[in-house]
Amino acid sequence: MEFAYPSRPYSDFYIAAGFLDPNYIIGGRLRHHKGIDLNLKTGGDSDLGYPLQSMFPGTVVCAEPIRSWGGIVMVRTSRWAQKIVEEHIETTVEVFDVQYAHLMQITVSEGDLVNSGDHIGSIGKGGNNQYLAHLHLEMRVTALNASEGQGSDDEAKQHVERHYLDPEKVMNIIPFSDYGNIMPQRNLEARVRGVSIEGDYSDGSKEIVTNIVGDKFYYRSRRLDGGGIS
Repeated sequence: MEFAYPSRPYSDFYIAAGFLDPNYIIGGRLRHHKGIDLNLKTGGDSDLGYPLQSMFPGTVVCAEPIRSWGGIVMVRTSRWAQKIVEEHIETTVEVFDVQYAHLMQITVSEGDLVNSGDHIGSIGKGGNNQYLAHLHLEMRVTALNASEGQGSDDEAKQHVERHYLDPEKVMNIIPFSDYGNIMPQRNLEARVRGVSIEGDYSDGSKEIVTNIVGDKFYYRSRRLDGGGIS
């Protein structure tokens, strides 16, 4: 089983603000950043509407817009996959929740089961479109409310250190794949947007899964015999 980067190709992105970044200032005050901010290297709003995928298999425990965060999707990683994470980070955790924030669109619902690589939404600009487009990514080891803010005092820092992991470090020690994301394909016929075309191949072994996010059209093909995504 391969886990997936949140957007593909990951090499096109950079970390604009790190975990507990000492230079993370909002409103003139240091805030204890609970995750990392990922931006396309092309800058500005170039990643607005860019597709996101679930990094791990699991259950969607939150899928809604929340105050200044904008759209939020939080996926609680399946227990078997959590055990793999624990082996890599050499720590036993209560849960392993991955939260994707500032989403423009959400394409899953609370209670949905998702696999690694499944499309869950698209990159946005936060509540009231207040930021340049980017993905705010968190990894939590305690079941916490999705709407938690980012404090500025020592107690808030200790809370982050106790209940969160640095996503950059996790992605450096766990194998992730760029394979399997929904890829942008422009100039394809609108008549197939938002549908699944089964048996599109002569042997009926593959399925074309399509989706539309904003003004962009995405598709991927996957083998129906369990052989993975192509």
